[in-house]
Amino acid sequence: MENRMNFPGNALRLCIDRRNEDIHGRLYCMAGQEAVTFDDSCTLFMLGEEIFDYLQVPQAYQQKRSFRKVEGYLTSIAWTPWENPLMIYEQQGQCATFDIIVQTRKKTSWQGLLKDAKGNVLASFGSDLELLHKITENIPV
Repeated sequence: MENRMNFPGNALRLCIDRRNEDIHGRLYCMAGQEAVTFDDSCTLFMLGEEIFDYLQVPQAYQQKRSFRKVEGYLTSIAWTPWENPLMIYEQQGQCATFDIIVQTRKKTSWQGLLKDAKGNVLASFGSDLELLHKITENIPV
């Protein structure tokens, strides 16, 4: 178990509340206390990408190109700052809880570490697909 002094800005707290053919749950980040809910793994990655763009950490290696202004889901959230950022660690999923530390965002994918709820490193990953595989294999049955 790691000594937790803060919650990294480049991390997401992944709370998985349900699992059937796909995973369903909530994401928490340093932007604020509000949970960002997702109903499938595709939405998990799209919202995660939007969170990292919003926080500007880690910077994407490539900028998305758009010919019109696209309003994202996160712009509709009135973020409430964390009184104590360590409270993120209190958020737990009904099925499983993980911390996703994204170190880089290359080739429109994430690279980083997957940790369990206690802060133990479960795996490193080099792509979104690899991360999804590591998450699903570490959800208790």
